[in-house]
Amino acid sequence: MTTTKKPAKKTGEGLRKEAIAAVGANIARLEAPRRAPKGKPARDYETPTAKEAANDAANAAFAKGETGAKPPRKAKGGAKPAHGPTSAATAGPKAGGKGKPKAAKSAAKGRKMSGLDAAAKILADSGKAMNCADIVEAARSKGLWSSSGKTPAATVYAAIIREIAAKGKAARFRKTERGMFVAARGA
Repeated sequence: MTTTKKPAKKTGEGLRKEAIAAVGANIARLEAPRRAPKGKPARDYETPTAKEAANDAANAAFAKGETGAKPPRKAKGGAKPAHGPTSAATAGPKAGGKGKPKAAKSAAKGRKMSGLDAAAKILADSGKAMNCADIVEAARSKGLWSSSGKTPAATVYAAIIREIAAKGKAARFRKTERGMFVAARGA
């Protein structure tokens, strides 16, 4: 029967020396100059390329208002405009719309109502707090909305929560308690 001998544990001093050596190697690796890809000269990243310099000049000319200067191009995947909560008083009608609420537009065009619009109508008509399962059942029985999904109540719940979070006090819904919603005043 042969047994393998375990390596001796390193003491605190040995571990400290090993850690110092590893840190020194990492620092040397980070401080080493960058290698250029094969076939390309090494590049100093502090100096702009010719393309960057041309873009900077074009942006400066546009900022000064020189004639013939083109506006700077938008970056791909750049920052998008922030969409914060807006109140119904400050938000005007959409550019293409006539200012009608979404539910009225879809009903006027003969389209099927969305689950969120149906929930707003059900809650406004009932005048009492309801949970999403009851809202979905009432919408289904009145023929306002139906879903082929497995969890339509969860879909409506998520949509209501999103609207409350996005619109705040301007939302059509108000949460009364856990899982219960009522139509907001004026909705």
